[in-house]
Amino acid sequence: MADAYRIAKVVFNLSCDTPFEIRFLDVGHGDCAVLETPVPQTVTLIDLGSSTPTNQTGAVDFVRNATSSRQTDLVLSHYHWDHFSLYSPIGNPKLNRLIVPAVPFLGARESLSQFFAIADIASYGYYRILPRTMMMQGILGEARKSLSDNDSDYFEKLLAYLSRAMSKGQSERDKDNHPQREPLPPKNLEELQKSLDKTEKAAKEIADYFSLAFNLLVDDKNFALFLGDCPNRILDQLSPVVGPYAVIKGAHHGTRYGSCLDDVETTIEIFSRGSRTRPIHEGYRKYVTFQTSYSTDRDGDLSIGCN
Repeated sequence: MADAYRIAKVVFNLSCDTPFEIRFLDVGHGDCAVLETPVPQTVTLIDLGSSTPTNQTGAVDFVRNATSSRQTDLVLSHYHWDHFSLYSPIGNPKLNRLIVPAVPFLGARESLSQFFAIADIASYGYYRILPRTMMMQGILGEARKSLSDNDSDYFEKLLAYLSRAMSKGQSERDKDNHPQREPLPPKNLEELQKSLDKTEKAAKEIADYFSLAFNLLVDDKNFALFLGDCPNRILDQLSPVVGPYAVIKGAHHGTRYGSCLDDVETTIEIFSRGSRTRPIHEGYRKYVTFQTSYSTDRDGDLSIGCN
């Protein structure tokens, strides 16, 4: 369709002349993939979170060791706790590069404050990736419906503040030259919490709407497709995916599917899941042509590489 959302064409473009490895870690309900390349010695973390405490120790140890002496980049698919909660436990590594969704909005109060606390600690420049054309008014309108007039005004100011913070910091890369963040508009926190309690589900869905979906290219060819936590509505409006792929990382732990994936070919389907994660969407079985299906809750860590 002419107005379909687009998957970001390139986040990384690797070559098989340089060996690399992607390790998908079993973090329970959450997401964490580690992309390692020896030349240059770079580690790229594709999400870094878990909401399953029993699965965190091994992942934290692995990532801490992987990032201890190498340049580290972080791709944050979206602003949910189970996608960035392990940043502090691994020791808050200084980031060479941070890639985040174009619109940094999350209404869930704890995740919002914790993400920006982490952002203040790290040393990085903001990098904005536009994964698709976003229809802002229609999406944000869903959250506004249950807000009072006062809360709606705060909502607008908060969104504007976050957008300005991203724009101001885009070129700030030196660790001693952080983006200067304005204070948030004043708001009674107790009142705000009560208001957000009513709208938290809608707010979390908004963060999903801004989830990055992107290709990992190897020798200018499709290798891996990451769908973040894109909701079904977005996956139905993405331009059709053109394969074949070596790996497809299922959206929202495999629980969401969209027509953009109909008839795509892949060698491996991967789902990052916990024991209480909802069942995998039947679309991955019914429409995607695959050789092997892999789920971290069943199979543990998985490494995929090119030597």
